[in-house]
Amino acid sequence: MPKTVDHDQYRAELAAGCVALFAERGYGAVTMREAAAHLGVSTGTLYHYFDAKEALFEATVEAAIEDELADAAATILELQGRASDPAELLVALVQRRWPILIRRLGVLLEYTRGGARSLGAAGERAHDRYVLGIQGILGLADRGAADMVLAVLDGLVLRELLGGPRFDPEGALRMIRALVAAAVAPPP
Repeated sequence: MPKTVDHDQYRAELAAGCVALFAERGYGAVTMREAAAHLGVSTGTLYHYFDAKEALFEATVEAAIEDELADAAATILELQGRASDPAELLVALVQRRWPILIRRLGVLLEYTRGGARSLGAAGERAHDRYVLGIQGILGLADRGAADMVLAVLDGLVLRELLGGPRFDPEGALRMIRALVAAAVAPPP
């Protein structure tokens, strides 16, 4: 009897298998042939599931986000007892994951080539997942406020990536607390 293959699951497994490869070498340095060799499959197999390197990378981004969110959830459980408030918990989570965030943004910037190409739907889904995670951690009903917190955190990552000051947890905590306070304050 022929082996039944769940193509969606196998496609997801192939993408997840390339997360570390893209993170270590960057988008531009990885070819489909190298990705196939890394995965232990033929180039033809890889092209059967991904019609281009861009499609593989976008699926890899989604796989990385899923792994990152699962790891973040476990880290949140570990840190909850040590944080005095949700903003402190978020900053502790960011601080713990800082090297990963720097590497992730560097690879994404390389891929997008300064806006010449976007992640499209994969990028939108990733953004939505991060915003929902921030809403959950901070207990924010206002999606716009959570989106602003994400923008601040992304800005801090970008600032360091571009050679600016290193991550300042106390400064980040003050900014996030101010954004949360503004979001939950009653209108004048």
